[in-house]
Amino acid sequence: MTPARLPLIIATTLALSAGAAHAYTYKSARKLYDDCAAPATLKNGAPTARREQCLGYLKQALNAWNLTQDNGTCSAHVGEGLADAYVKYWQKRGLGVLKGEFRSAEASANDFLDSQKQPCKPRQP
Repeated sequence: MTPARLPLIIATTLALSAGAAHAYTYKSARKLYDDCAAPATLKNGAPTARREQCLGYLKQALNAWNLTQDNGTCSAHVGEGLADAYVKYWQKRGLGVLKGEFRSAEASANDFLDSQKQPCKPRQP
């Protein structure tokens, strides 16, 4: 290995490890809900950290949820729409104070995703 390549290897290793550590772990449904309900962007248009944490968590939950589904089963919401759909679901269902404080974020995310089941749409060529 040449000395010139060492910084590149270190930078690559750090970038890969930072990506793996990106997902924030929520302990309660209330904290997840609060972050998902936070404003999506700042006045300058930049995404808010709380909303990004929520979205990262829901995307990770969606990936795990997809592994447990039968072939042909998809979620009605994916990507950037997950946070808003999660908030609307729990507003409609009624995430009460006690339900939100003592319910795990994982269980609330899975309940939400289970409510979004639908047949997958055919891929466009």
